[in-house]
Amino acid sequence: AVIIGGGNYSTALFSVCALGIALFVSVVHKRVESKNLAVAFAVLVLAFGISAAAPGNAVRAANFHQMSPVGAVIMSLYFAIKLLEQYISLRQLTAFVFILPLIYMSAQKSKWTFKYPLLVIFIALGLFACQLAPPVYAMGGNIGAGRQQNIYYYSSLLMLLFDLFYLSGWLNKRYPSTISIEAIKDIFFKHTVAILLSFALLFSLGCLNYGIGRMTSPACAVSILNGRAREYDETVSDNIAKMEATTGICYVRNVENMPSIFLPLDLSEEGTFWINYFYSEFYDCESVIALK
Repeated sequence: AVIIGGGNYSTALFSVCALGIALFVSVVHKRVESKNLAVAFAVLVLAFGISAAAPGNAVRAANFHQMSPVGAVIMSLYFAIKLLEQYISLRQLTAFVFILPLIYMSAQKSKWTFKYPLLVIFIALGLFACQLAPPVYAMGGNIGAGRQQNIYYYSSLLMLLFDLFYLSGWLNKRYPSTISIEAIKDIFFKHTVAILLSFALLFSLGCLNYGIGRMTSPACAVSILNGRAREYDETVSDNIAKMEATTGICYVRNVENMPSIFLPLDLSEEGTFWINYFYSEFYDCESVIALK
């Protein structure tokens, strides 16, 4: 609670909301772990509050046009729905369909009552959207950089899996004799080859739709084959050797032909540029300047 509450605001706010819901459910059902959850929740909120009150936040926020809290919440829900539309594709749907029987069997074994599917799905969407609220509020409608959006993508998959789990449990409770675990196993064992081939075909189509060259493994292979990975390694290794051996002004190079799998070095010809500055600080140089 201390570490998460004082860390990334999206993760901290999500944790506060998620743990708050868990505490509420625990108290309503008079669970023995309510006291422990209450202590963890209090520590999490305190750490989050201290982090949010840090004076550096106001300095950084002055560079952006801030939104109202209510406006940030509404826009976060809007962006959450737009991101889900963007994330869900044939690849994800294929994977979900393939693992749905496992989710269904897990839900059948669960002791949950699964009484409120619509409410739970709405709460799950709210938890997903609350991650967007801090950057949207602080940066006037901006959902954050790529590293921030990675959090949204992976959490969206977890949210959708949870929704499938809850809906499976609700269907099983409502229609207990419709689909049994034995029936699922029987279908799989009788048609194993056909099911696996169908999955492979659908997944391949999804990969083609996304673009094979954009996927991590093919992009790495292409970078090795066309020599760009070697060029990147040589340039970066040369830059590091120069910076380690220099205490004054160090002249380095950017990578001319960047492999698609890596981000550009973005070194500037101005030694005061923030990326150059941190290079010089780390390698103990007077300054680092990129050659034209």
